[in-house]
Amino acid sequence: MRLRHRIRHGAFDRSGHRRRHQHVRHLKSYINKGDGAGSDVSEDRERRSDVSDRNISYIDEKILSQLDADDYSEEAWDTIRFLVHCLDEKGFFPYEAKDIAEISGFSETLVEECLCDLRVLEPHGIFAFDIGI
Repeated sequence: MRLRHRIRHGAFDRSGHRRRHQHVRHLKSYINKGDGAGSDVSEDRERRSDVSDRNISYIDEKILSQLDADDYSEEAWDTIRFLVHCLDEKGFFPYEAKDIAEISGFSETLVEECLCDLRVLEPHGIFAFDIGI
């Protein structure tokens, strides 16, 4: 809701709003590709060997290691793992909960609850929408 309020009241320009939609489109294409629809095995192997992918795995591990999986239901833990993979390269989370719920199939309430838990983790500011939130 805060994002919509900020967009309506001019805190974001149209390019910032457009950028969010580009992130959502990118995420949708990434998820669709992961479903096996048009995914190429050799391309997946090559992508896994990228240095940046190894760094992402390291970051994912560091974030998830701060949480106890036993404290969450299986669905909540799956949601958390999904949200961790949605971080951009700077640790920001440029999506709205409703977009993630629509794309992933998790409930919007569950996504919001998981985001609340993730936003208190180290490093400070991880999962923020941008530098101002």
